[in-house]
This record gives sequence, structure tokens and C-alpha cells, in this order.
Amino acid sequence: MSRQRTERPDAKRSELSLLAGRAAALLGLGLALFGALGAEISMEVLGIIFGITGYSLGSRRLGAFVVVFSTVMLVLVLVVSRGYLPGIEPTYPGGLF
Repeated sequence: MSRQRTERPDAKRSELSLLAGRAAALLGLGLALFGALGAEISMEVLGIIFGITGYSLGSRRLGAFVVVFSTVMLVLVLVVSRGYLPGIEPTYPGGLF
């Protein structure tokens, strides 16, 4: 009496969704790190968007981490670009806003 494994289409779809969620969250993390190195605000926003996408596709912990990390990096990039940290020259001397 051997049991044969039969996979349901829902299981395959859920695994594919989880894989896509992880890929989106990792892409968002990479964009957030890249944006922090170049002081690019748009990369941080894209990191938040991809983190939310990863979260909604099933990668809950990684997606939430990427959203929080990207938000912190966004605030940090804004603080640095305005010159509020002592010893660091403003990126946009004329003002960002």
C-alpha cells in the first residue's frame, strides 16, 4: 500500500506566491541599501513598495522588515541630505524643499 503524493493546484500556487513575495522583498531590500549609499530618496520609496508587495504575497516577516528598514533609511537619507548631522555637508545645499 504505497501512498502517492498528489499536489493540489492551490499548494503550487501558494508556493509560487511565497517565492514571488520573497523575491520582491529581497529586491526591495537591495533597492533600500542601494538608495542609502547614493542618497536616493526614490530608491527608498521603491524599497517600501516592494516590501509591501512581498508582504502581501505571503512573505510576512521579510516584507515587514523591508518596509521598516526602507522607512528608516528614507528618514536617514532625508536627514543627511539636509545637513542635519554634524560633520556631514548637505547633499542639496540650496535645499531639497
